[in-house]
Amino acid sequence: MTSNPPLLAQVPAREPLSGMFAALAAMGHAAWIVDAAHGRILAANVEAEELLERTDLEGLDADDAVADLEDMAYWDGVRCGVVAVLDSDAELNLPSGRICAVSRRIAPLWLDGGCPLFLVQVRDRSREHRIELERETALSELRATLEATADAILVTDLNGRIRAFNRRFARMWALPDGVLHAGDDRAVQEWMRMNVMDVDAYDRRLEDVYAHTLAEAHDEVAQVNGAVIERHAQPQWSQGRPIGRVFSFRETNPHRAGAPREPGHRGIDQLTHLPNRTGFLLTLEDALRSGRQGAGFAVLCIEFNRDALFGEGGDSAAGARRLSELAAQVRGAMRLPHYCARLGGSRFGVLIDYASEAAAEAAARRLIEAQESVAGVPVAIGIGTYPGAGLSGDEILRHVEIAMHRAQQASRSTFALHKFGFEGWQRKRDRVEAGLLRAGEEGRFRLAAQPRFDTRTGLAVALKVQLRWRDRELGEVAASQFMGVAEERGLVGALDDWVLEHGLLQQRRWRAAGHALRLNVNVSDWQLTQPGYARRVAAALEAAGCAPQDLEIDVGESALQADPDAALAAVRSLARQGIRVLLDGFGAGTSSLAALQKLPFAGVKLDPALAQACAGAGAESRWVPALVELVHAMRLEVHAVGADTEPQCAALMAAGCDGVQGRRLGQWMEDPALESWLGRPASQRSL
Repeated sequence: MTSNPPLLAQVPAREPLSGMFAALAAMGHAAWIVDAAHGRILAANVEAEELLERTDLEGLDADDAVADLEDMAYWDGVRCGVVAVLDSDAELNLPSGRICAVSRRIAPLWLDGGCPLFLVQVRDRSREHRIELERETALSELRATLEATADAILVTDLNGRIRAFNRRFARMWALPDGVLHAGDDRAVQEWMRMNVMDVDAYDRRLEDVYAHTLAEAHDEVAQVNGAVIERHAQPQWSQGRPIGRVFSFRETNPHRAGAPREPGHRGIDQLTHLPNRTGFLLTLEDALRSGRQGAGFAVLCIEFNRDALFGEGGDSAAGARRLSELAAQVRGAMRLPHYCARLGGSRFGVLIDYASEAAAEAAARRLIEAQESVAGVPVAIGIGTYPGAGLSGDEILRHVEIAMHRAQQASRSTFALHKFGFEGWQRKRDRVEAGLLRAGEEGRFRLAAQPRFDTRTGLAVALKVQLRWRDRELGEVAASQFMGVAEERGLVGALDDWVLEHGLLQQRRWRAAGHALRLNVNVSDWQLTQPGYARRVAAALEAAGCAPQDLEIDVGESALQADPDAALAAVRSLARQGIRVLLDGFGAGTSSLAALQKLPFAGVKLDPALAQACAGAGAESRWVPALVELVHAMRLEVHAVGADTEPQCAALMAAGCDGVQGRRLGQWMEDPALESWLGRPASQRSL
């Protein structure tokens, strides 16, 4: 938000109200006019109703149209007499559950009579956002997904030519940079032969593996550095035929004397030896717990221009060396006690203890001046202070990164501050909590369902249900807004119980009407690890008259990490009752095959990001079939979530997924739309 003392005198609006309203229809993008005196929307065009998925905009509170923290702060400022221009990006949580990336501009208009109005313009930038996401994060996230399985992976075709491998494989076999980047299959294979103890036995076993295309193979390989590698080979299938081999390697003696340290271990970045993003978030949370928040602290997100740093050739060796130099320059610009980390790419994070906003600005200026004095790398810096930037580590870092993105819009090195009205934001959260407490009694909760289809039969086999809430004061509240409040205020368990109880009642009605569909629900991490959770589920099944095998419960990996013993006991107890338990969000970056081996899961649900990647043209699209193959090798089902386009559906089915779910196959439905869908013939409810 940038203040404009002249109050936009350079572009005054003098046309009458009727002319303004007429102009809305000709804008071609979503727009509406707000009456500052009452803080309500006077008029909105059709594009605004379509973008926001609601027709009740006229008369709506201005800060409820786009429920973003920056917007809330902006309208809080307007109510206090602060007139400014807000021009930035945001994410809309729409009633359908979809998240839409937009850019929006709010600017004051002044009529002859002095009546203050505000014009809000919102443009859908989902496509640009998607392209940015694909370019900046898709490859690194997907590679990290497979590396987090704790296995080194090598994928070849039927003739032994290398199609792909992950970084864990490169580290396990200590591939030199010359071999790693040469793109020479023979060089990689020769390097592996040089690093095994018994070359002849290694060659014979490899020949045997490729001679038996459809067979799985398991053996051990002793390396010259003393490591003993467990090797598993299995065929890779596509459209019913084998197309290659997937090799997974795991070291059986990783703690031997002289074993190399795992990069990223305990939050350490391999290149700069600074903490990585995980380590930085842990430090932020520690700062919040340890009492440093009493004196306040500042957080900076610093990103150097990637084109200037790496050039057109990507992550060159020279650019990598330059990163380490820039890390030293970042630390040199700080004067107060601080904690510096590399967040990924050319981005760094800094936490400055006991620092004010002014001290953080001074540090940012020093870094910018240091770069400009030697014609160095352009830099964009986002700044935030506690509590203005949030109440948790994730929230603080997210908001500071938003400020950094705003700074990147400038044509030169600069910094931007993230500010919002904390008191207004806290009041909003209090209103959400109060609404949640009375929503059940007032009948404000409802369920939305989306079908999942079996890829072999093409029939719908399950309905995933999620909670929807429309408050009498707040209107439609997105789950992303109220679930966080529910977790903080201890209400999430009651919401889980409501979804399970009412979902089972609906499932009983489906069965009575002849629809053999399983009910699929989520369970929060907190609820899963509470004593007696499995018994409460059994009681709910008995009360609703439903069979255990007709219920599926999605469990997140974060619950397994937060309290492994309690989560393990709960999952085993649910499975013993005959309830299908699925590991949700698999492939999101923390997935481990060990969890699948220890717990009686019926299958996994792939993270929605993999649906997008699977349909891409990049090398990362080949990893999804390999991941599916690995899970299938453990005799588990693989279901895909987020199949929102025809190419994504086709790619996920070709990858071998057992089930698919997404907007392309079926939208989220509430009654009566759900009843209408169930009433169709089975042939009209299939793929």
